Amino acid sequence: MIGRDIESVNVNKSHKLQSKLSKYINFTYKGTSYRVNTEDILYMETHPMRRCLNIYLADTVIEYRETLSNMDAFLPKNFIRCHKSYILNLNHVRKIFIDSASYIAYFDYKRSCPISKRFVEKPFDLLRS
Repeated sequence: MIGRDIESVNVNKSHKLQSKLSKYINFTYKGTSYRVNTEDILYMETHPMRRCLNIYLADTVIEYRETLSNMDAFLPKNFIRCHKSYILNLNHVRKIFIDSASYIAYFDYKRSCPISKRFVEKPFDLLRS
């Protein structure tokens, strides 16, 4: 099967999901203090060997020493685990591309992250609702 875009999962800005907890993540990493608005986060990627996260924003990537499991516990409802190494912010997903072997979430700013088959149902269900 040739890859295809699923237009029905495009997120309308008026249907933003509501936060369940903190709007900001405050932390210090390598001597620099950060206050990141969760609304600005596109997705997070873990690097298990380095025990740190990359937090992807529109114009930058911030490294943070934390696990995905710990982050997942206090992020707003619009953040979902989509892969063993990724959490994505549904409010920034513009489309999900599907081909026979993979699922990829696309965001603005030419960024993307994989969605594993194990986690694929949750993003589809939430984006369609």
